[in-house]
Amino acid sequence: MSYQRDEWERLVEEALEDLRQSLRL
Repeated sequence: MSYQRDEWERLVEEALEDLRQSLRL
């Protein structure tokens, strides 16, 4: 049962990048 799994992974990656940038500040 893998529905919209790629989309979720992409969202998670984007969120992680945002968090990384926020922590760098």
